[in-house]
Amino acid sequence: MSLDVKTRWNSTYKMLDTCIQYRPAFGYYAQVDQNYAWKPTESEWNIYEKIRPILGEMAGATTAFLGSVYPTANVFYPYFLKVKIALLKAKKFNVLEENGCCNVRQI
Repeated sequence: MSLDVKTRWNSTYKMLDTCIQYRPAFGYYAQVDQNYAWKPTESEWNIYEKIRPILGEMAGATTAFLGSVYPTANVFYPYFLKVKIALLKAKKFNVLEENGCCNVRQI
């Protein structure tokens, strides 16, 4: 599994993307190990799934920026648009508000 690095969107995306694939394993592990305290709640899983497209676009932008010595407008502008579109879709469908995620620190 990938670990999260707080300063990199792409690592957060990779970690959550991997965690979602292994979702049943978290439940099983919590059943067999009474000391396991990191099992996400159902509400947290729902939030992860809903912010996944936003983090995916941010991960793509991060990867593009890190791969370029001098990211110019023709490199980064398409990524800005993709992130903006992902955020607008989330806003349109109240993805962030209905889950109490307006403040990114809550996530």
